[in-house]
Amino acid sequence: MLKKYFMKNALIWSIINFIYLIFSANFLQYIRLIAGRTYNPIPLYIVATLVPFLFGVLLRLPILIERWEAEKQFNWIKFLNQGLLALILTLSASPIFYIINLPLFRLYSLVGGQEIILYLSAAWLGVCLTDCIKATKKDFTNLIQYK
Repeated sequence: MLKKYFMKNALIWSIINFIYLIFSANFLQYIRLIAGRTYNPIPLYIVATLVPFLFGVLLRLPILIERWEAEKQFNWIKFLNQGLLALILTLSASPIFYIINLPLFRLYSLVGGQEIILYLSAAWLGVCLTDCIKATKKDFTNLIQYK
């Protein structure tokens, strides 16, 4: 019953997404303030990477609930085609990986819109990972009776 109620009311999901955006923006601003006071930017880097990722997961959560079954699988083909690219973009645009100091992760250091690339790629990664979780198809052959 809960599943049908949430799936039929897209307004509830829109409100949840809006509330998440408001709270995550305020939380990110608070973390920026704390990072500026303590001169420790690592929590800011982690939160700046996780907030858009969780938003991407939240965008696809209604579809995941709709197809949630007892037996689950993971779509590795879709993950390798889309998720791996999104993961590489997220890792290369995230400032937390500048600490590693590898040339691959400094790919977007000269790009002016590094935050935009990070937010979009992390949201894309969240959407892709949520879409990769798929339910097995139900077997309807037992229901068909041949006369």
